[in-house]
Amino acid sequence: MMPKVVIRKAVEISRSRLLGERSPRKKHRPEKTPSETTPSGGQRADGPANSTGFGRMNVQRLFSIPARARAALVLSLIPLAGVAFFFRAVFIGGEQFAFRDIAHFYHPLDAYIDECLAAGTFPGWYPYENFGQPLAASGTAAVFYPVKWLRLLVPDKPQADALYLGFHLFIAAVTLYRLGRHFRCSRHAALFGAVAYAFGGAVLYQYVNPPFLVGAAWFPEAFRQLDRLIAFRRIRNLSGAATVITLMILGGDPQAAYHAGLLALPLSFAGAFRGRETKVRSDERRNRIFHAFFFSGGQPVFLVGLAFLFATMLAAVQILPSFEFNRLSERTLLPESHRQILYHFSVPPIRFLELFFPNIGGRQFPINSRWFSYWSTDVWTPSLYMGILPILLAFSSMRFWKFSAAKDNRTVFLSWFALAALMFSLGKYAPFYEQLTRLPEYDAFRYPGKWSTLAAVPLAILAAQGFDRLFYERRFPVVFSFFLAAFFLSALVLRDVAGFLPGMFAETAHPCPLFGPCDSELASLHFSQGIVHAASVVLIVLGILVLYQAQTRYAKSGFVVKYASAALLSILCIDLFIANDWMIATCDRKEFAVASPIRDEIFRQHDLAGRPSLPVVYRLPWWAPPEFGKTSSPDRLAEAIRWDVQTCWPKYPLLAPPERRVMLADVRGTMISGVYCERINAIRRAYHENRIEDFEKGLAALGVEWVIAPHSYTLQTDHAEEHAVFCELPDAPDDVCLWKIREPAEQQDIGYDSRLIFRNIPRLQRFGAWISLFALALLLFSTLFGNAGCFRLPGKIAGKSPGISPADGISYAARSK
Repeated sequence: MMPKVVIRKAVEISRSRLLGERSPRKKHRPEKTPSETTPSGGQRADGPANSTGFGRMNVQRLFSIPARARAALVLSLIPLAGVAFFFRAVFIGGEQFAFRDIAHFYHPLDAYIDECLAAGTFPGWYPYENFGQPLAASGTAAVFYPVKWLRLLVPDKPQADALYLGFHLFIAAVTLYRLGRHFRCSRHAALFGAVAYAFGGAVLYQYVNPPFLVGAAWFPEAFRQLDRLIAFRRIRNLSGAATVITLMILGGDPQAAYHAGLLALPLSFAGAFRGRETKVRSDERRNRIFHAFFFSGGQPVFLVGLAFLFATMLAAVQILPSFEFNRLSERTLLPESHRQILYHFSVPPIRFLELFFPNIGGRQFPINSRWFSYWSTDVWTPSLYMGILPILLAFSSMRFWKFSAAKDNRTVFLSWFALAALMFSLGKYAPFYEQLTRLPEYDAFRYPGKWSTLAAVPLAILAAQGFDRLFYERRFPVVFSFFLAAFFLSALVLRDVAGFLPGMFAETAHPCPLFGPCDSELASLHFSQGIVHAASVVLIVLGILVLYQAQTRYAKSGFVVKYASAALLSILCIDLFIANDWMIATCDRKEFAVASPIRDEIFRQHDLAGRPSLPVVYRLPWWAPPEFGKTSSPDRLAEAIRWDVQTCWPKYPLLAPPERRVMLADVRGTMISGVYCERINAIRRAYHENRIEDFEKGLAALGVEWVIAPHSYTLQTDHAEEHAVFCELPDAPDDVCLWKIREPAEQQDIGYDSRLIFRNIPRLQRFGAWISLFALALLLFSTLFGNAGCFRLPGKIAGKSPGISPADGISYAARSK
């Protein structure tokens, strides 16, 4: 039990810091201010306004805004303005997000979770898909993520989506700004990198996948906290690292936490092998139980492991049920089905041109002009563009050698980090990602394209460092100006020499089944616009740098010298707003509320039959009307949303009232039961092999009552409706038909009980909740008393500069000699 004197001491220190007093640990004689003294030097008769610590000066200190806070408030206006600009159609335009997962997966699912929480029900079970499956055990649902609970405060769900996504874009900018300051970048440079990171294509487009936006938002802070933990060995850095890693896991992106661990390994080993023993009294040294480990250099590795252990305990309420769900899912029981999609969304090497020229490979929507689809139709993010000035500064700042120079080692580390991330994003186009999958449990993650988002972190920091070099070095601005001029001329040559390529490849590119064939004329136009866009920005920046050099050399001051950094930052904002605004796909909200004649017919007959259970519907996997793949339309997003809602595409039935929802029998999300997946795969094979009778028998044995299929299914049915009956729909959508299974089995006779299979998950959730609460209490306890100075981690290295990091000189010991 902790002595009362220690507790009293911690409380006194916390109170004194809150009231603006000095620490009671050191006795001192406070200096008299002019307001408290007489002209002769004596004390005023009235004395201090309040001897208990609530004097006039302390009250002003409590309620005044420090200069640093004012600067942070001003700097935060730019990311907030960016969020408001990109999401303006949702905030004030009466629209909502209309493409990919944010439209058909996360918006209905999050609305359902909010509905359960508002009703006081824990959303632990999801009864509307695959005969029921765990919901809270799925990391993508992010039921335990604290930020998601704030959605309950916003009744308008499209607005809640925009606020949730906008908050994480803002957090991405803030965390990258803090990381830039950690690497000794100036405020303007750190803000420059933050804007390039948060509103670059690789991060901005993650609005369609909120869990990965959560990971991108918190990853820079995880990098910073782990780096400071290795540097300073403080309790608060241990708590901060564990907290940020926990947020990434609870937010639905455990892979980002895994990547943070991969990043911390070289940093911790560098600090372990190049560190030195700090000054500790000999009697304390002898009393250290782990002296041989802590002072032989192994402490950084231990602390990083301790931070991840702490994070695992904090996120145990999510990790334990997710681990059990994964153990019973198709990823473990049917590994071949998982390996087939392991390399989806690999980035072909030609797409690296998008780093320099916005939309040079064409646009994916609303009219398809993406001639890069000749190489790959998988698009994790349709643009990698984060600004031409940041990417040129980043590449000009890269260093892959000079490890002996302390000032260059942090740049060397970031350069190798950026290069490795870009190489891993190639996926199936290079052998690097295959080696990565050999790491423990890494093959459970999919999609190499996620590394393109991760590569934006070191590129943004390198860009911030290059931004500072423009104003704090003599030779670099001159060299960079020549570099800009060479790039400008190369861009013009590329436009003239390679202008025929988009039209040639667009004619043979794979047509998109949703947005139609590639428009060759529009592809050529976007190719030219991308090059002209980048060249124009480079020309403007070149002019500013020339004027800046002229004024600093001859006049030593002037308008350009004073506002050059602000001008470059403004150019970056305009550059990104013009280049990436098209990626925010929205449509009118009324498209999500259209009536579904298919669902109406299902419930009409279901009510007549008097069946108490939910209607069980088998909707064939994704297809689209044939005209979608043959023609283009500027309203294709709205048309696709309307068609998906009417045909009961998975998750859209959740937008209906609870009494009008159906249960879909074959939904492939992040994970499903391996036993159920094997059974469904057999039914799918029967359909693809044109064995319609076996297909309908399998559905009947599974308890399916209805089949939603394309018209091609009707043409394949030549058995005189022996097992299914065709239903006439007067207002049916294009290329859709509805069939009713004649004799479906009752649910108790289908031979599959999902609650029995996942019976251990509720227990693991309760057990994990207790572990998380214990870890949270331990975190608060250690943070409170650790910051109060009651105990410290052994071997703490002296130094207060946030620029001291393993990436900056690798060895902290050299700083303290």
